[in-house]
Amino acid sequence: MTQADVNTALGICGKGSSLPSKYGSAVERLVIEGYEVSCGFFPARYPSFDPGGNERHSVLLATTAFSCNYRDKALILRMANMPLESSFYPIGSELSGTVVEVGTAVDNLKVGDRVMIDGYYASGEQPWGIPTNHASRRFQVIRGSKLKRVPETMTDLEAASFSIGGQTSFSMVRRAGVVDGTQVLVTGGSSNTSLFLTMAARYAGGRVSVTTTTAGKADMLLSLGADRVFVVDPQGDGLHKDEFIREYVKDTGGFDVVLDPFADLYLAQSIHVMAVGGRYISCGVERQFPPADREVTMPSERPLLDEMGFLTVMTRNLQIIGNCIGTTEDLDNALAAWENGQLPVSIDSVFGPGNTNAASPGGAADFLSRTYLERDRIGKVVYRYP
Repeated sequence: MTQADVNTALGICGKGSSLPSKYGSAVERLVIEGYEVSCGFFPARYPSFDPGGNERHSVLLATTAFSCNYRDKALILRMANMPLESSFYPIGSELSGTVVEVGTAVDNLKVGDRVMIDGYYASGEQPWGIPTNHASRRFQVIRGSKLKRVPETMTDLEAASFSIGGQTSFSMVRRAGVVDGTQVLVTGGSSNTSLFLTMAARYAGGRVSVTTTTAGKADMLLSLGADRVFVVDPQGDGLHKDEFIREYVKDTGGFDVVLDPFADLYLAQSIHVMAVGGRYISCGVERQFPPADREVTMPSERPLLDEMGFLTVMTRNLQIIGNCIGTTEDLDNALAAWENGQLPVSIDSVFGPGNTNAASPGGAADFLSRTYLERDRIGKVVYRYP
């Protein structure tokens, strides 16, 4: 692949953008949380690469496949409401790709290596966190230390779906102290993160219970290693008011650990079903962007924990832990579990030219709709380049 190859990216148009008139039918539209999002696959600048200069610590790679995570949705909505008149915002936070060129200071990769991201997030290490918010770029430059070779038997689709879920789940399980016999509750069971959390907690020896609001997903969650699945009412009064969870807590004394991807949904509920001295850990919030019927700049007014809830935390000696991604060791351990067949990647669907899920040649809107809007989705939605 050379500079003659066309570079593209899945981009989000801003408010009042001229791109829809410029690119015509290449621009597709969908509505996410009440906001109209204009998107498409647009020509992108081919990155410059000076292997002995500014890019000496980086590699140029060709993206094979990419996926979006929950964090991308906030970026999508933010960009859809920004006045990007003549440009677009490329999206995507996870990828697999092939190394095309290597900087002179990179010693862990070579041309031709298949790679995935390493989002290690550890204080004192730079750079840290997700290496790109633009994973859909067909060609891009990423620091070599933020990439990891893909195992030979792992497919490009799996590699584009694994890093963030694997790294985050193994970090949360490690930090929460899950060991043999730990009573674990995983909330929001069918979210991508929770699928990984269920398997990671089981891998560590935990006795795993999972909540879901969809009865039809219970069998799938059991197949991933859950010991039991609680089907809860999304309009109910809380986990502690569910009769089956209440009975379980009465019999066992409560959950030692709660693994929760959405603190604004489940933190306040979780503390009432935890054992004395229990640990609660979360990696995110569900409401990352204001709803369309409010001012875009207005923050959420929903408290994560009120005064009575905090009193419960104190009197029961509970721990509340925040978690952002994980370490390289967490990713290595997740990959080891994958190689042992105990952390399979759940792929819901594959989009892109030549893939049957694409309802149009670009499939940008269909890809985003399946990723964020369709409740029957189970697992990651991946876009694969030809």
